[in-house]
Amino acid sequence: ACREHGIRALVYTSSPSVVADGSNLRGVDESRPYPDRYKAYYPQTKAIAERAVLAANSDRLKTCALRPHLIWGPGDTNLVPTILSKAKTGRLVQVGEGQNLVDLSFIEDCVEAHLAAGESLLAHDARAAGKAYFISQGEPVKMWHWINEVLKRNGVHPITKRVSFRFADTAALFLETMSRLSPIPFEPPLTRFLVSEMATDHYFSIRAAQRDFGYQPRFSIEEALDITFPRVLADSSQRRLFAVGL
Repeated sequence: ACREHGIRALVYTSSPSVVADGSNLRGVDESRPYPDRYKAYYPQTKAIAERAVLAANSDRLKTCALRPHLIWGPGDTNLVPTILSKAKTGRLVQVGEGQNLVDLSFIEDCVEAHLAAGESLLAHDARAAGKAYFISQGEPVKMWHWINEVLKRNGVHPITKRVSFRFADTAALFLETMSRLSPIPFEPPLTRFLVSEMATDHYFSIRAAQRDFGYQPRFSIEEALDITFPRVLADSSQRRLFAVGL
């Protein structure tokens, strides 16, 4: 379709999950290969699409793929709303010790990354053409600490319930098996892929994106939190002023 309409550059939004195999991913770069098998359809189909986009790179159509991890920020309709919904109904449980480090991708920086990659594809040397790139804030955080900070800024109690990785992984395998065997298909509420995402380290090197098309995150995690939840911050400021009699 791009070629038919004379489109010269295509930036595909992929995912770091295309290289996920359930193990810890600590500072890995784009040399990390695709795994032989996937634990869920989401990373599998993302990988299929990413391969297709990169294979389509040519002189007529320059392509690349970006792999932002856990996109969030103002207007988020997925990550933060899901966290808040599950926490409010008591369905969010910490998996593992809660010390696992993850990358986050603030939406403003994701947009800048896509624009910069697109401009690079249209440049004379097109350094990004035919390549995939990890995108994040470059500032790994303890996932469950960040989740609890999001909850606190939205007036929701922090997560106190915890289960071991082994227990959650076994439960997920049981639910996946039941889903496959059931005469009435259903989406398992917990999968082994989700368990590994909640309990393992997964943060990535963004050096290639910095080198090839000048990507540089502009916002820290703290700044992103302040931008995403301004009303909560305003309410907190008013309470502090009231407390000191102003």
